[in-house]
Amino acid sequence: MKITKILNNNVIISKINHEERIIMGKGIAFGKCNGDLIEKDKIEKVFRLTSIEQERMLQLLQEINQDVLITTQEIITAANQLYETPVAESVYIALTDHIDYAIKRTTEGHLIKNPFTL
Repeated sequence: MKITKILNNNVIISKINHEERIIMGKGIAFGKCNGDLIEKDKIEKVFRLTSIEQERMLQLLQEINQDVLITTQEIITAANQLYETPVAESVYIALTDHIDYAIKRTTEGHLIKNPFTL
């Protein structure tokens, strides 16, 4: 597989069977350029999304801090292992967006009171 586009050090776009895929892996694009080959052992997740989902994910991936992406990936990997059930790909988008927004709210001082805490 060749890199079509680099979004950040951990996320690239590549074509598989003439379809664009979003590929994640820690450091997968570090020191790479468009057209370079991907090391298969660096691939952690491949997303095949609808065009609407792909547009939203591309937007998120370009705006969100890489640490949030890595944290989300680790949370979902742990959930997959713990429950032995794969998480739907749409959860990556929703959870990443949720965590990123929660961090932004907190750093801006906009805390939301949780009605379930004392």
